[in-house]
Amino acid sequence: MALQDDELSKNLLQSQAHIWNHIFSHMKSMSLKCAVRLQIPDIIYRHGSPMLLSDLVQALGLQQERTQSVYRRMHILVHCDFFVKQSVSTTGRHDEEEEGEGYLLAPPSQLLLKEHPFSLRPYLLAFLDPILTDPWHDMGQMVPKQRCHAFSHNSWEETYSLWSQTLIANITFGGVYSSCIAKKLLNLSSLSFTNHTLNSCHNWNDAECIKILKNCKEAIPSKENGGKLVIIDIVMKVDEGGDELFETQLYFDMLNYDVVFYRKTEE
Repeated sequence: MALQDDELSKNLLQSQAHIWNHIFSHMKSMSLKCAVRLQIPDIIYRHGSPMLLSDLVQALGLQQERTQSVYRRMHILVHCDFFVKQSVSTTGRHDEEEEGEGYLLAPPSQLLLKEHPFSLRPYLLAFLDPILTDPWHDMGQMVPKQRCHAFSHNSWEETYSLWSQTLIANITFGGVYSSCIAKKLLNLSSLSFTNHTLNSCHNWNDAECIKILKNCKEAIPSKENGGKLVIIDIVMKVDEGGDELFETQLYFDMLNYDVVFYRKTEE
């Protein structure tokens, strides 16, 4: 009986923690947004070695009393694997060697550097802007009723301003990514883009995608002349599994379905 009570208590505690973690999950994305807006990944990268908290606060131009505020945000981001801690030796007041901990970039935070060719920084700042996050508060109304466009509550001028920031990053990311595919998978030494050859189909419905692909067929050379059409898409796995990649697929599936009326392809 005691063992059964212990198991029930354990399940209750884990269930409560699971719910609380989801209630406060926005703290992770908002802490990350805060770090990116303060350019913390770039500051640590330029530092070139494990960066002490005191040095980070000084580099941010903040008063020392804000140290604990920065520490708590960094603590969350270390837990979320955006940064790592490493022991470093420092010199104390009396020239004595002391042990401290410094921050280094983890692989995900390297994709948040301004100059990284695959940087997701513009996407992060755009999708976490209130203009694009506020409509999700109406999700309860979107489910029982007809789907409404997520931008319908906002002015197109504000929305366009955000998308214009991500457009350049999208072109750069798509160009570099496509060039890598061309070289590694298609054995092409180079890849050139003409107007309207590089298209994004994930935010169009099936009928519109067919029109885009037909236009691509007319624009590219024939197969005999070396023309190739590469289609890249996220395919939803039937078996949920439980890995992080599948969770990303779920988010993109909901994003596209509720925002641009598109559904991801299943296996």
